[in-house]
Amino acid sequence: MKRLALASIASVCVSTLLAGCGKDDETKANPFADLDGTWTMACAPDEGEDGSWSKQTAVHSGGTGNFTLQLYSDADCTTETTSLTMTATYTGGNAVATPAGAKEVDVTVSKVTITAKTDDAVTLWNNFCGGGFTKDTAKELTATTCADDASFKSTFDAQYTLYKIDGTKLYEGKCGDSGSATDCTTSAKRATELDTVFWTKS
Repeated sequence: MKRLALASIASVCVSTLLAGCGKDDETKANPFADLDGTWTMACAPDEGEDGSWSKQTAVHSGGTGNFTLQLYSDADCTTETTSLTMTATYTGGNAVATPAGAKEVDVTVSKVTITAKTDDAVTLWNNFCGGGFTKDTAKELTATTCADDASFKSTFDAQYTLYKIDGTKLYEGKCGDSGSATDCTTSAKRATELDTVFWTKS
């Protein structure tokens, strides 16, 4: 899934259900039932270049994912500077031959919000996104000039990737650089391998 970095994002084998018609019907109704639940990533250096650290949480339910990315100024993730949230919907769900146990998922983001948690963060986001930010108040990305910025605009493009669940670990497809054969921008350019970073089920 699109990891909030901002790709940024989550990503499994079908849960064991009762045999017979019930299993087929439930799988067809929600091919991502195996993904349902809360998944987290521990405090780690953020993928940006500003020295921030981040924690991530994803709540998946019925083919929808709600992601939260919290940015911090310290390696202990105690001083939060910014919170970003993202809502995405999934389609697909077909199993693939390789990697074994992985499934296709097409991700479409419908909403992104940004909440500045410190005065410095308010200044940063106001300078970067054309104003309108106040401390501790969520602002939708589409209501800012950042919605047209190249680094954010692609967030709303569909992403064609993979995911796999291994016990309590959730692995996402590894999308290549823009323009590469596996940059996840079309179904023909879907990720073909899994990232080594994983989410853990809470």
